[in-house]
Amino acid sequence: MKIAYIVSNYNKRGGIERCTAELCERLCHDNEIHVYTRNFESKQNLPIKFHKIRVSKLPSILDCFSYFLFMIKATKEAKKGDFDIIHGGLEPDIITAHSCHRAWVEFKKRNGEFLRYLFNPAHHIILFLENRVYKQNKFKKIIAVSTGVKEELIKYYNIPESKIEVVPNGVDLSRFKKDTQKRKEIREKFGFLNNDFVLLFVGNEFRRKGLQFIIKALPEIEDKKVKLLVVGGANKKPYEKLAEKLGVFDRVLFVGKQKNTSDYYSATDIFVFPTLYEPFGLVILEAMASSLPVITSKCAGIIEDFTDDLKKYLLDNPRDSYELANKLNLLMQNPQEVEKLGNTSRKFSEEYSWNKNAERITNIYREIEKSKRK
Repeated sequence: MKIAYIVSNYNKRGGIERCTAELCERLCHDNEIHVYTRNFESKQNLPIKFHKIRVSKLPSILDCFSYFLFMIKATKEAKKGDFDIIHGGLEPDIITAHSCHRAWVEFKKRNGEFLRYLFNPAHHIILFLENRVYKQNKFKKIIAVSTGVKEELIKYYNIPESKIEVVPNGVDLSRFKKDTQKRKEIREKFGFLNNDFVLLFVGNEFRRKGLQFIIKALPEIEDKKVKLLVVGGANKKPYEKLAEKLGVFDRVLFVGKQKNTSDYYSATDIFVFPTLYEPFGLVILEAMASSLPVITSKCAGIIEDFTDDLKKYLLDNPRDSYELANKLNLLMQNPQEVEKLGNTSRKFSEEYSWNKNAERITNIYREIEKSKRK
């Protein structure tokens, strides 16, 4: 098949970007793959044709307007290519719904963040594009990354259930795994002692993903040797001030964005992610593949298939730092439970390989291609 992908950035650092890259890498040997993008990183010599769509670069707060222009230009260029499948863009055959932005906006309104929504142009641009694609109804199929996203699309856009297929994201099981050598290197690099118990948070949207709740929980954790390692590129100053106010500044370490996040999973002991809204939760799956116990929110899409052992450490209220501290204390008091839960996490993640993800999406492509020939 001749397949076009439209994605703003192509790399393996962001969630949506990584999902596209992993899929393309698996399909490019048996299909003709074209990627329309603003920027791309591809270190491997793979048979993928990149089409760089040039748009004016604006300051980060106005980047949504560049994204809007990119979507228009990329869609126009892809339509010239006589493709069997166009995945993404404004007039696609197939869309991957990594979230429902309208649902996220409604969540912000309900939680007293209406002004944040109102004065952020990105929300308005994304909502306009989302509404345009779904309302014009030219797509053949939507891939929802979780049942929760599927239900939101039906609720807010009245999309027939038959046009939505749930295909969860995958994880690179060879990259994200327990690595004792990397654990030693990273812990030595940042000065962690052998008996330090290190919590990990990974994410770029600190506020939405609940970093503040972890910091608030630290004073309530009985073992004062517990440290928090924060990987991500958001503004850290408000969170450093919070940590200082609570007397835990010396127990929180911000390391910024990292290319090899897999190393940081290996270096830590529990992954903590009290997110307020999470359509899937790719970082949760990566942590589990790395054999880490996970404490996260019940709103995360990935938890839909959790076993009872894994559900035991889900948060009823991610804003409740006392609940979070209690679950951490309960888990850390039992080293055997930490090890057992880590092994359960790894076993769970093995059902979510990128190969399985690519196989399911390929089958959807074939159905669409067949229907277009009729």
